[in-house]
Amino acid sequence: MATAIQGVIPNVVTSESRETYPPGGLRFDWINMLLALLWLGGLYIDGWAHNHGKVDNTFFTPWHAILYSTFGLIGIFLTLNAVRNLTRGYKLRRALPEGYVLSLLGVLVFAFAGVFDFFWHSVFGFEANTAALLSPAHLFLALGFMLVMSGPLRSRWLSIPAGSRPTWREAGPLIGSAICVLAVLSFFTQFAHPVDNVMAAGKASNFGSASDLYLMNADGSGQTRLTINTQLAYIDPVISPDGKKIVYRAGQHDADISDLFVMNADGSGTPTQITHDLGWQRTPSFSPDGKTIAFIASGAGVTDHTELYTASLDGSNLTRLTTTPNGWRWGTSWSPDGKQITYSSNQTGNWAIYTMNADGSNPVRLTQSSTDNYGPSWSPDGKLIAFTGSQDDAEYLFTIKPDGSGLTRVGDKPGSLPHWSPDGKRLSYLGTVDGIDQVFVINADGSGAANLTRNTALSSDSPIWTPDGAKIIFTAGGHTASASESTLQAYGIASILLQSGLVIGMLLWLTRRWRLPVGAVALIIIVINLLASVFSDRYFLLPGIVVAALIAEVLYALLKPTAEKPGRFALFAFLTPVVFYSAYFLNLQLTRGVSWVIHVWAGSIIMAGVAGLLISFLMVWPQRQLNATERPAT
Repeated sequence: MATAIQGVIPNVVTSESRETYPPGGLRFDWINMLLALLWLGGLYIDGWAHNHGKVDNTFFTPWHAILYSTFGLIGIFLTLNAVRNLTRGYKLRRALPEGYVLSLLGVLVFAFAGVFDFFWHSVFGFEANTAALLSPAHLFLALGFMLVMSGPLRSRWLSIPAGSRPTWREAGPLIGSAICVLAVLSFFTQFAHPVDNVMAAGKASNFGSASDLYLMNADGSGQTRLTINTQLAYIDPVISPDGKKIVYRAGQHDADISDLFVMNADGSGTPTQITHDLGWQRTPSFSPDGKTIAFIASGAGVTDHTELYTASLDGSNLTRLTTTPNGWRWGTSWSPDGKQITYSSNQTGNWAIYTMNADGSNPVRLTQSSTDNYGPSWSPDGKLIAFTGSQDDAEYLFTIKPDGSGLTRVGDKPGSLPHWSPDGKRLSYLGTVDGIDQVFVINADGSGAANLTRNTALSSDSPIWTPDGAKIIFTAGGHTASASESTLQAYGIASILLQSGLVIGMLLWLTRRWRLPVGAVALIIIVINLLASVFSDRYFLLPGIVVAALIAEVLYALLKPTAEKPGRFALFAFLTPVVFYSAYFLNLQLTRGVSWVIHVWAGSIIMAGVAGLLISFLMVWPQRQLNATERPAT
């Protein structure tokens, strides 16, 4: 650090120069830009951790440590340079090279905001969803980010002559600083970002079209993703009695076709497909000896009912146990002795809990109420069956004895899909927090309910205990807020307009002053949207982003937009968002499907271009009008 400081600060300061700014130069700009990028990485790592359920309900986390330690690097660098200049006679308002005094102010703002954030959490609790981005403490943090990271941008603005074409060596700090500023704006507006919140994809539902299998400790810590996919829903996991294998369903979440797969419990190796051509499949469960799975399937081409099947782990010995050609079935669970299977069905009207022998004989209905009851789980000692039951217009956890007696509600909080812990003392289940399904546990007597996942970005499902009771396997995927289709469309369109304005605004602001080096336009577009994709793992959108960025780079090279050529300037401003969102919707259609009608998505593309066009007018025409009024009369 001392070497870096000595390299950019002169050893001798004259009395005349004390009224000016200390020299900085290109090397000082590069150092600050690289430190800003490192700090930006800390911000996005912390954001990723929050969105992936890896942050406990405390301020002191390793992810916050990364964020604040990277801030410390750039903060110390700026502060030591400022102190050195003060000791050499420069005034406080000129303690850093021109363009960086606001960065020093930003260090102070961010440090204050960090303390403010700690006390804000202590008083008002930890924020969730949009509240986390709009919290006053966090907005002060954003201000600190912007002031510090924009230092190289301000410095290069003053150093590089207007109208010139700087090289990458000269413009590198400028481009990097611009990316940092845009990335901070993108971070704090992620609630309205079409790459993060893909409102035009698939159906509106609590659970997105893609999801993965996760593993966590029984106390909610150590949440780890076992699978990584961008197109399918991995759901309904169940672990073998020896803890070595996981069977799960893979397919589109709301589609009529899916299949069962088996994978190693540690996530290693390649999953093996168990079932083929059985249509709609759900809720597998292992027999106590681990050799057989029971599951629900519709059968090939069947769309009006489901049946209960069993099969070996390699897909052989497929056997259909139920033969009722009406109604649907849901959930399977074996008795501890392997002699019976419990399931739910609506074959008589409402959903009810049933048991039957493992060979499909002697089906018996246990619940007799007129409300729905589904998703049974047999207790390890065989004495109780837990399930989801409807009561007072809500869903709660219930238990019942295998003979149909002893119906008991567990706890006083709504919940669904219970599963017993191996010791029979607790139940894992789904509870809803702010419209998002989370994994909870509760004692069998109804006490001690606790939210384990505490994840504001992912909606959870299917929590299953490992055989030793130390961990829980569950499904998690991006969620879509509950709202009407028109409201979601309006939200999605607004996010397209907002992000179009931010990105094209920065590109035009830079282009208005300089001819950017080759690759700068594409780099800015790719990096900003790549960073936005990490919050909810939207990596499936990257091909479209890269293609759009390269086309925008070609447009920049062909049009050569400048303020002196307002037509080309405006055309670039219009075409760049149009190209980007055309590629965005094409990418979306090829991977997830577009739920918006053509009138909406095509209109959104054009409106994005119009947003860019209006910004170009604002940047060019007022100055041209001013120049015209200042011309001498002839």
